[in-house]
Amino acid sequence: MRATICRLFSLVPCVILACSGSDSAAVEEVQEGDSRGSEVSDLAGNVDLLPGVDLVDSADVAEPADLVAVPGQRCSQGNRIGTVAVMRNSWGPTVDVWASIADRPAIVGNEATLSDDACTFFQQESPGFCEPGCAWDESCDASGSCVPQPVPATDVVLTLEGGGDSQVFAPRAGSTWGTLELQGDSFSAEVKWGKYTVTLEDTPVADLLADLSVALEGSDRPDGLAISWTPAPTGALVFTHIPINHHAGGPTYTECAVDAAVGSMHVPGEMLKPLAVSTGLEFQGVDHVRFAAAQTPDGCVEFRFGASQQVSPM
Repeated sequence: MRATICRLFSLVPCVILACSGSDSAAVEEVQEGDSRGSEVSDLAGNVDLLPGVDLVDSADVAEPADLVAVPGQRCSQGNRIGTVAVMRNSWGPTVDVWASIADRPAIVGNEATLSDDACTFFQQESPGFCEPGCAWDESCDASGSCVPQPVPATDVVLTLEGGGDSQVFAPRAGSTWGTLELQGDSFSAEVKWGKYTVTLEDTPVADLLADLSVALEGSDRPDGLAISWTPAPTGALVFTHIPINHHAGGPTYTECAVDAAVGSMHVPGEMLKPLAVSTGLEFQGVDHVRFAAAQTPDGCVEFRFGASQQVSPM
């Protein structure tokens, strides 16, 4: 079995597993908890639910333009317009920072069809057919309607404060990114673009997980994925996003999240086999992260403060 390491979104690790020679929903209400059991359930036709986090309501449009992010919440699918991240990484001592925000949410193109107490599987919807074809700045959605593509904001400015000092990240090449130079492990944030300002209270950056391991059950079409680590009673989540193999492409993926204090996570085969086409499963790594989110009139902005770890399944 070989492992090829790549980079997704410039900063997130990806591991491709393959056997030699053979070919990861818009939620309309804030979820106060998840009462589902551990058995995999069929969610076709229902909203998506990612266990362990509350999801921001797209109807909670806040005014005025100065907004405050709520710790412990994520943006729901079909509602997110941007991400602000402060992430340690396992391939160096630096803490990477980036922010990217658009004028509208991206087209979803999938639906949640399977779920258990940790994971949700999102399957690509049948593609729509638009006649006549869409304009250059539009896309055809699953219903067959031409809708505007998101336009990235070019004026995003992110300011982090901590240890009695501050650092400003100005726009660079159409987005905002850089290396954190502030001292300490906890920071407040302010992100500005257009007429909006979103702030986040002082938030600790979750550390790297100790003794992290990932065990692949089965072959290149796995029967499961067992993830374990030393329990970290920090109030953060252990999160993973597993996309479909790049040979297939499309918005099919599995996401999982559990409290870091649990110490383990299991991804069932039903949510992995559909992803492992052609050259096998592409496992993206594990994040130990604190989420926060703020709803704007244009959509939701999600904050991620934590650590991203590259680990190869054994």
